[in-house]
Amino acid sequence: MSKQAQPPAWMRPAKTPAELLAEAQAAKLAEINDAYQSELDAVLNEYPNAETKTWDKQEAEARAWDADNEAPTPLLDAVAAGRNMDKAELVQRVLAKADAWIALSGQATGKRQSLEDEISKAKTLDALDAIYW
Repeated sequence: MSKQAQPPAWMRPAKTPAELLAEAQAAKLAEINDAYQSELDAVLNEYPNAETKTWDKQEAEARAWDADNEAPTPLLDAVAAGRNMDKAELVQRVLAKADAWIALSGQATGKRQSLEDEISKAKTLDALDAIYW
């Protein structure tokens, strides 16, 4: 089965205002998502990807150990040994960085979601143009 060739652009019917708005909304959402990712990448790019994949585990172990210093912390034990650092100091550093990341990523995520809502509610191209990161 062969794919039927599209007629040249000049022969196709013009897009409706609704189609143009939908395309502009998709483009604006991509623009906002790129800005969101860039903002978070400013922090994430300071670390190797493999390390960022351990952040949740580091935070969970740090919070558990902070609440009960008998809690098992195999990852933090290995990190502390590799850094030749006292575990209590490492736990405090992990908690501080985790709290900072939660604040930054939470604010950026909320902003992105709010802008996504504005994009979906926009009824005109001018309204979309007024939306920016």
